[in-house]
Amino acid sequence: MSKEKLYKSYEKNIHFFEANESNQKNKARDKFQKLKGLGFYDYEFDQWKSTLKNSSNRYSKTQLLGILVENIFDKENAKNAYKKLKKTDLYDKNKNQWNWYITDDQTYIHTNRIANAQLLGVLVDSIFDIKKAEEQLNRLKNTKIFNKKYNQWNWFLKEDQSDSANLRYADIQLLGVLVEGIFDKKKAKDNYKSLKKNKTI
Repeated sequence: MSKEKLYKSYEKNIHFFEANESNQKNKARDKFQKLKGLGFYDYEFDQWKSTLKNSSNRYSKTQLLGILVENIFDKENAKNAYKKLKKTDLYDKNKNQWNWYITDDQTYIHTNRIANAQLLGVLVDSIFDIKKAEEQLNRLKNTKIFNKKYNQWNWFLKEDQSDSANLRYADIQLLGVLVEGIFDKKKAKDNYKSLKKNKTI
């Protein structure tokens, strides 16, 4: 095959993959908008409900996951949504931590700091400001939500930072590995291997 034909074949494949990727993103966007239309989304407060019920708590982890999804096909909207979310009572600006949830009427805040919400927050931060994300991860590792002895994440931390629940869930550890991999792939790989062997890290 001549260089010219080879180049044309390569160019054709590139156009195919680009078109396919664009089509997949459009499908994802359509599904995302459909979810909002089904009643999972509260347009008044721009928040995701935990269920289809109107009296549904608004969990930080759900809002952050929504931003991660929206970032796939609309980075600007995702960035604006994140800025807006940080202005709500779900976010503790003084400690740079996410509260557990807020009620649908925005009147009651559960102030425990669940580990998966904190890690999802780092994940979102890494999209918009990688340095800030790494700083936040290091800050979290210096709180009681992180067990330095075993290099594992506890379930939650109290608002006053005085105590944490020592329960360690697999999904939180895996999310921790995912976040760690953004900054240190070797460390993340070692942690992952250790988790699979069911041994302390």
